[in-house]
Amino acid sequence: MLSTSRTRSLTLCWSFLILAGGAAAAQPPTPEPCVIDDPSPGVGGRFTAVVGAADEPATELAGFATSSGRAGAGWSVQVLTPGGANSILLMTQGAGRPDPGTYPVIDYVGADASPQPGQYVAAVALEQQLLGASGFFSVKGTFTVASSTPDAVAGCFTFSAADMQRTASVSVEGTFVAGNEDL
Repeated sequence: MLSTSRTRSLTLCWSFLILAGGAAAAQPPTPEPCVIDDPSPGVGGRFTAVVGAADEPATELAGFATSSGRAGAGWSVQVLTPGGANSILLMTQGAGRPDPGTYPVIDYVGADASPQPGQYVAAVALEQQLLGASGFFSVKGTFTVASSTPDAVAGCFTFSAADMQRTASVSVEGTFVAGNEDL
């Protein structure tokens, strides 16, 4: 479960867009310490996240979390709202389940969706459009693993993301506790 201060933080803490040369570019929120009160995933895992954009109400998400991967192939954590209408995927290639630590979330488009081991890319799919878009891809941020066992991975993420055309930008912040399957 999230601590009360962390829950308030997730609700209130998201960056506004910065206009640079006419193009919107969201800055990732400053990461807070990753605190997971209970690293046990229970049935289906759990997550909470906030997706924010300037001049738009923040979209608060909560639901299920799973993770899986194999050393040498790649690893991912996927979080879904009930019914699967909203989701966030964080993934790396060439590495298995991560050890506790903080990892960079890099530019999804610039990396051609193929991060190096120890780097992550993220994709966000929303049922309701924000700034005229429903799909966003990581630009820059961090992914923190607070605990990692063969059965469960828990952590936090904070990153800026943009649509494919780079005309709409959002900030994304969340926590997760995912049941894990080392393949």
